[in-house]
Amino acid sequence: MVKALLKAAGWRPAAIVLLTVSVLAGLFFRHPLAVSSRPFACRVIGISDGDTFACLKEGEDKTFVRLFGIDAPERRQPYGKKAKQYLSGQIHGKTVSVVSHGQDRYGRTLGTVFLGRTNINLKMVRSGYAWVYREYTDDAELIGAEEAAKSVKAGLWADPHPINPADYRKQF
Repeated sequence: MVKALLKAAGWRPAAIVLLTVSVLAGLFFRHPLAVSSRPFACRVIGISDGDTFACLKEGEDKTFVRLFGIDAPERRQPYGKKAKQYLSGQIHGKTVSVVSHGQDRYGRTLGTVFLGRTNINLKMVRSGYAWVYREYTDDAELIGAEEAAKSVKAGLWADPHPINPADYRKQF
């Protein structure tokens, strides 16, 4: 039935129906320990660095999104500019879906970002443009992607001595 709906109407109406159903189900099946992670769509209008971007939600002001569970090199770090360029090439000017994991201390939305079915957070790690931010996640898929990127020396892993961004920030 879902395939038929997608074929007949395209992905947007199907996404709206699925989102509506999941929101309604959430209203009826609320658990006090459940974490709300309602996805929202936004158009990416700016890339700050390899793990942060600005986007516009329909009818709202600019929203800043920090990719959850990953940490890209800082701008002045080796691969910092390349990570930003890679993220920009993936999502700039496009409409993405963001699954929110709350906000960070700077008020940015912490999100898992999807372009269609592609998990951008995972793609950044798999392509060697970000570390798994182990202080905040133990996601096995992200960790596996990091190990795979290391083994083929993808992106920043080509550097013989890559510096984790968290360690780099402690220098200043």
